[in-house]
Amino acid sequence: DGRWHFVAVTWNSAGGEVVVFKDGIIAFEGGPYRADQLVEAGGSWVVGQTPVTGSRPCHALAGCDFEEGYGFIGDLQNVRVWNRARNQRQVQDGMKWPFTAYQGNLK
Repeated sequence: DGRWHFVAVTWNSAGGEVVVFKDGIIAFEGGPYRADQLVEAGGSWVVGQTPVTGSRPCHALAGCDFEEGYGFIGDLQNVRVWNRARNQRQVQDGMKWPFTAYQGNLK
C-alpha cells in the first residue's frame, strides 16, 4: 500500500507459540513451531528470504541456496532481536519513535 508498517514476530520456545503483530495489533497467532527448540549461539539468521535445498525449505544454512525472485521486496528499517518473546504492550511501546523503551535483553 506504499506506507510504512511496524511488524513484530514473537516465538516462544516453550510450546512453540508464534504471534505476529502488524502496527501493534495481533494479526496471527499459531503454533506449535519448533516447540522446545533453542536458538543456538554462532548460527545464522536470515531476514526476507527462505533458504532452500532443491525445492524444500532448508533449516541450516550450510548447503542451502537462495532463489532469485522469492525474497522480500521492499525496505526494512530498525530490526531488533530480543532474547524473549514480547507481549502486545511491549510491542506497542517499541513502535514509538525515537525508540526509547527499556532496552534490557535487546541483543
